[in-house]
Amino acid sequence: MKKQETLRPLPDVGYGAVPVILFCVMACAVLCAGNALAYGGGGGGGGGYYGTPMKDVLCEIVDWFSGNLGRGLATIGVSAVAIGAIFGKVSWGLALTVITGVVVMFGASQALVDIGVISAGVC
Repeated sequence: MKKQETLRPLPDVGYGAVPVILFCVMACAVLCAGNALAYGGGGGGGGGYYGTPMKDVLCEIVDWFSGNLGRGLATIGVSAVAIGAIFGKVSWGLALTVITGVVVMFGASQALVDIGVISAGVC
């Protein structure tokens, strides 16, 4: 009789590689977006995806979060987390993460304009 092999569990690699993998995926998405817009005629060029209902819905959502609603939510969120951090209920790392998220949320469109993926005023 042959000895039956048992399945060995996979080694525990932890979650240290997850941020690196996510960064690589996001970098590829940003770098490939310019090519996708060039092929599709989007990005304000007047062809392809410009003026479709899906674009209108997505631009409306972007306008909500970059407009007064987004500013109000960001102010409430940063204030609540800052007060929690001052009283020791929230870690300072979480507070910095929330502030970084707000900065990224409001600066994302300008960053895409700066690297040339979209033109200014697409939505």
